Amino acid sequence: MTEFGKNLRWLCCLRKSVSFVARELGINRQQFGRYVNNKSYPNTHHLIAIFDYFNVQAADFEMPHSQFSQKYRNVALLKHRPPQRTLEFSRDAFFRQPPRALERFRGDYLIYFNTKTWPNHYMIAFCCVVSRENATFLRHIIRGREPLLGNRILFKGGGQAAKFEHNVFIQSYSKPLAVPLVSEIISVRDWKHTELLSSRMMSTHIDTNEILYKARLWRRLGIGTDLRDGLKASGLVRKNSPRVSTVIRDILDGPEFQVHTV
Repeated sequence: MTEFGKNLRWLCCLRKSVSFVARELGINRQQFGRYVNNKSYPNTHHLIAIFDYFNVQAADFEMPHSQFSQKYRNVALLKHRPPQRTLEFSRDAFFRQPPRALERFRGDYLIYFNTKTWPNHYMIAFCCVVSRENATFLRHIIRGREPLLGNRILFKGGGQAAKFEHNVFIQSYSKPLAVPLVSEIISVRDWKHTELLSSRMMSTHIDTNEILYKARLWRRLGIGTDLRDGLKASGLVRKNSPRVSTVIRDILDGPEFQVHTV
């Protein structure tokens, strides 16, 4: 824990101030000060927000400070955060479609993808796609345990989807992280075969302002999946876990499913 606070303080010094970082992360200043001074350890929500904000891998925060500062010395070039770019486009008209447009897309899915924070694991989200009024909505959740410390992980989010020819366009958000809007495209050539769908996703990195590109794999479960079963299947799993089939593992380990900077 001693190294965590020391490394966190060093990263904060590369920004305007500790208070500035606390405001950026939406964490109470006094509570954040306890993290920096090694008087308290962040809960899972705050911990993941810190990892994402500084673009630092979870295990590295416990490295000896001399090694940590050497590895992340280039972060010093990002003392002042540039204006945030966004991938958002007007949703009012584009996402207003009759429910029948995405009738075959509705249902429950497990979404598999790689993550930079835990490179030896896959992240799995449970997602429900439903239609309401004149639009199609998504609700997704990830619940599990952080592999390094065993802390609880809970992500909730949602979004909207629209169909244009063979493509499904998705824009979504995620909580509790204050991440920018994410844009995702799924190309469906045959609506009779939707058991496994691959998507291409782009988002703006919250700290470096880089555009990140990665692919995700959607596995259809059907309609009316028990929420408890979906939650049990979600979370972080090791890449060699028997919970991941060989077919899915081979797809996720392909070069197009790795996280890239555009």
